[in-house]
Amino acid sequence: MTLSKLQEKMNHSLAAALFTALLFTGTLTSAQAPAAVPSMVNYNGTVTDLNHKPLTGATGVTFALYKDEQGGSPLWTETQNVQPDKSGHYKVALGSTTSQGLPPTIFALGEARWLGVKVQGQEEQPRVLLLSVPYALKALDAETLGGKPASAFLTGSANSTSANGLATITGSGKKGFIPIWLNPSKLADSKLFQSPSGEIGINNPAPGATLDVKGDGKFSGTLDAGSASVNGNIAASGTITSAQAITASGAMTAVQGLFGNSHSDTNSVVGVNNGADFSATAGINQDSGHLSYGVSGQSLSPFGVGVLGYGANFSATYISLSGLEPFGVAGDAQNVSGVIPVGVWGTADAGAGVAGENNSTVEPAGVFVNFNSTAGSLAFEAEGTKGHCTMDIGGNLSCTGNIGAAIHLPNDNWTRLYNIESPENWFEDFGSGQLSGGRAEVKLEPKFVTTVNSSMDYHVFLTPNGDSRGLYVARKTATSFEVREQGGGISSIAFDYRIVAKRKGYENVRMENVTQSQKQIAASGERRMTRKNGAAVKPPVAAHQTALLR
Repeated sequence: MTLSKLQEKMNHSLAAALFTALLFTGTLTSAQAPAAVPSMVNYNGTVTDLNHKPLTGATGVTFALYKDEQGGSPLWTETQNVQPDKSGHYKVALGSTTSQGLPPTIFALGEARWLGVKVQGQEEQPRVLLLSVPYALKALDAETLGGKPASAFLTGSANSTSANGLATITGSGKKGFIPIWLNPSKLADSKLFQSPSGEIGINNPAPGATLDVKGDGKFSGTLDAGSASVNGNIAASGTITSAQAITASGAMTAVQGLFGNSHSDTNSVVGVNNGADFSATAGINQDSGHLSYGVSGQSLSPFGVGVLGYGANFSATYISLSGLEPFGVAGDAQNVSGVIPVGVWGTADAGAGVAGENNSTVEPAGVFVNFNSTAGSLAFEAEGTKGHCTMDIGGNLSCTGNIGAAIHLPNDNWTRLYNIESPENWFEDFGSGQLSGGRAEVKLEPKFVTTVNSSMDYHVFLTPNGDSRGLYVARKTATSFEVREQGGGISSIAFDYRIVAKRKGYENVRMENVTQSQKQIAASGERRMTRKNGAAVKPPVAAHQTALLR
């Protein structure tokens, strides 16, 4: 054993000696007035991580007292959250988690006791023997009178004493059953049975374990399982209720760590958290080489939800849409003043914050729908550090940058093309015609006519494909236009044309004012940045964009 480990063991032993001394030095002589003996004991220790570096944050530590140095179930246990200093040292009062403190019966027999300390997420540290001191030994002697227990000096009543002054015991019993007093001097069998090897049975004369119970059990106080393990299934035919939390400081190991099955309108598993920066329930997957999951949710209903995340209450939109189609994951956020409610939030440093992928011929990989009917209300927004694009409920796409195509060139390079922008909403078409005797009539393509207002003035641009005196448009109708050669020419040459007409429904729109919508987008970005910096967020303002004249 190295010098440092020997010193550490001596420190543990010294702490244990003080521990026992504090437990046993409260006995007073008969000449003194009784004093209240504290039922709690101060204990100092150190917590480190698996690399032996000091832990400085709040840490759960389980303390247990054992009969033996190794193995066996604890006689007493409790878990406390300790707050170590920068070197990992902490100080606690053992027994402070309950009003009764440390049970005095643990030390009543004068047998050796071992203290075990287990930091959350780690194995239990080697147990240390609780040593005594002279004052504690003197306190132990004070529990007897001349070396004899106080019961040796009790006398029975005149009606139930034998010749030697002791009570006469009557009654009968069966071998192995622990007796019960029917009256001060009569015994009978209880429902407790002890086998020759020490197993205890309750209502069970053939116990198969240290404690074997047949029948129902009820606990009105605290059920402290310590480091006990469950080897079989825990089944309940009725409702399991608890006024306090059911807490497990260690790991729950099984094929399914926690399984809840409910056939009513209640939750089968509920996690409640009242602390900051921790979740009510958590799923951790430590597998590193297979397809496995930290948390999974499944719904067998054709209208159900596999995993649902929502705030204090459901939003009106969720209530109106839920139950219409199945969802693998559903996120909902009710409107809350002063913050930006987000139904589903995805973040990443290098990957995709949110990804949508499918293999459907009819449904898109992602859908964004805004049911608000106010003109200019946004259905989609994509934002970067240099600009943004939006799509409103009217299908209008607006970008602060360029909209164009990326073209793959033969040399394996790519180039960008740019769209021609116009202050008015024009649709255009191209075609070719043939002069015959210096004139030609060109019919407008019927589908093109349905998209534009050809009854208004439209523009036609002509390009002759041969020698001529020049071409001009002699007449326009809603379905055609006439082309002639200038100067009364009678040429028969081909020509190309380009026609532009106002988009139907947008005839009177020119240089539309979108200042308000851009201010709304900027305010949305400002709210997100404010939230990121931890400051109070102003409530959003509804968009009031100039309505399109149709």
